[in-house]
Amino acid sequence: MLSDAIKTGRSFSKGSRAQNIIYSGTLAMIAAYSQHGSTARGLACYLLIMLLYAVATNFNNISDLQTDILNKRNDNPFITSALKRYELTLFICVCLLCIVALQFSMRQPGTAIVTASYLVLSYIYSDSFFRLKSRGLLGTALLCICYGTLPLLFGFLQGALVQPHLMIELALFMPLSIAPLILAKDYKDYKGDRLTHKKTPLVLLGSKRLFLLASSLALVSVIAYAIFVVTHHVNLLIGFAIAASYFVLTRQLHTGKGHMTRLYKTALFLSLLAMPVSTLYG
Repeated sequence: MLSDAIKTGRSFSKGSRAQNIIYSGTLAMIAAYSQHGSTARGLACYLLIMLLYAVATNFNNISDLQTDILNKRNDNPFITSALKRYELTLFICVCLLCIVALQFSMRQPGTAIVTASYLVLSYIYSDSFFRLKSRGLLGTALLCICYGTLPLLFGFLQGALVQPHLMIELALFMPLSIAPLILAKDYKDYKGDRLTHKKTPLVLLGSKRLFLLASSLALVSVIAYAIFVVTHHVNLLIGFAIAASYFVLTRQLHTGKGHMTRLYKTALFLSLLAMPVSTLYG
């Protein structure tokens, strides 16, 4: 019985894909510190995002089962192990209870509002009735908000909110800068998405037009960041290096159909994170 429990726990840990929230969690922590939030609240932000993402991704694992089988995805535990639906329900309930408990250690009511927004958006993204993930760029926009805007808001809300204008500027900027990376995620799932009639941006646009769209969004992001460099007194040399790295690596990500070496992925992650961080501390 103990070995079964351990196996089930490992399956849900794998399916929760905690590595995918490193960017969002780190962004939230840095935003909290920039607003004079405590270390404890910064860490609470990271943990909260990890739990919210675990709920969202495991719900998505169920709704994407057929597509993931066709794509031979090994990160969906419902394909590679005999997990039961009641185990999923129990896991999600535990995560939700922990999410509620965390609210008591964070500033309210803002954190609760953003938390509820994250859960609602996660639900309508995967639910078979709304199925926003199969509605082209609308699904991409929703993911960009969940990966960038909402984590940023979590962080800002934990402090004294000494820069509300900057919060608004970055909240609008984050989805734009993340969009080229989110668009690249569909390359590895193209076969299953096409066979199951999922209208992802890649299926709708094709690889050439998707590359053009991603490059255009990356260019607009660089222009927006250049404005931040000037208005928030970021060192020009540092700002140029960050913008150039982000633009070149984003194009490389799409040229390689979503495949990059670990070194390049790390560099892209750091350049993506460096844009809001340099603006916050410019």
